[in-house]
Amino acid sequence: MTPCGQGWQPYWDAVLKTRSSIRYISGLSLNGFPAKIAGEISDFNPDQFIKVRKSLKVMSREIQLAVAASQLAIADAQINLGETVRERFGISLGTGIINNELDEMGSGIRAAVGAESKFEITKFGQEGIRALFPLWLLKYLPNMPACHISILHGLRGPSNTITTSASAVSIPTTRSTTF
Repeated sequence: MTPCGQGWQPYWDAVLKTRSSIRYISGLSLNGFPAKIAGEISDFNPDQFIKVRKSLKVMSREIQLAVAASQLAIADAQINLGETVRERFGISLGTGIINNELDEMGSGIRAAVGAESKFEITKFGQEGIRALFPLWLLKYLPNMPACHISILHGLRGPSNTITTSASAVSIPTTRSTTF
């Protein structure tokens, strides 16, 4: 899942043709941030990849992209999950920070503003947290992409998330040894 398109082929074609996918931002709301160009994944529709609609409530966009990428990777590798021993198939996933949607945090922050119009951390802990969507945290934990991928594909092998700030590598793993 890249600004070049979905799957490896559009990315590889862009590399071979030395074509950049950096362009003027069209689909992201930056709330006054001065950036005007970016590598934007603009044609992504999570409904194409995530069939259980309830799951979307606890998936940030980053998680949705990871789940979609896992489906493309499994298809590209021609892995037949019906013939796979699910206990021997796991996930090793690299991730950076999963950004919060500011609109979601707004209700909690507003509830934590005190009499002097200042944010009060104690009030946030007592009242602000209660104003958030009850499963809010599940959308932003770094181990949740691997969790959703494992659940979607019924993988019951080892699941590992490596959180490495700005750079990470995602590698699906199969385990061929026995214990």
